[in-house]
Amino acid sequence: MTITVYLLLGLVATVAIVLTQVLRPTPKSEEEIAALDAEIQRVTARLREHALDSIKISISTEAPKDPFASKFGGYAAWSTNKEYPVDKRAKPLALLAQFNLTDLPENSMLPGAGLLQFFYRCRFFVGSRIPES
Repeated sequence: MTITVYLLLGLVATVAIVLTQVLRPTPKSEEEIAALDAEIQRVTARLREHALDSIKISISTEAPKDPFASKFGGYAAWSTNKEYPVDKRAKPLALLAQFNLTDLPENSMLPGAGLLQFFYRCRFFVGSRIPES
């Protein structure tokens, strides 16, 4: 973990140095520009080594009609025969996000079906609702 942090800090410092050089207002020779381009390519390649797979999502302003739809906030699609998630004080958690995995593009990170739900503890449920039970 520590090695990764130092490596990432080193990469950030390198990018900062490169950007400082690129954004410098003085004119540059062709050799300087070529050297900076090479350094940018080197840093970009090192950063790509640490890139993780991701899934891009888009947000709709329309409220979903299907309780099993992907959404942020609202009521979680939750089975009545399962205990609803609570915090350490036994207070119900609020739904942060619910993703219907069939809505997501094909990927190697998640199963192709089911619900992935994220809950959070909050004192004020602004924009989120929890079951009354």
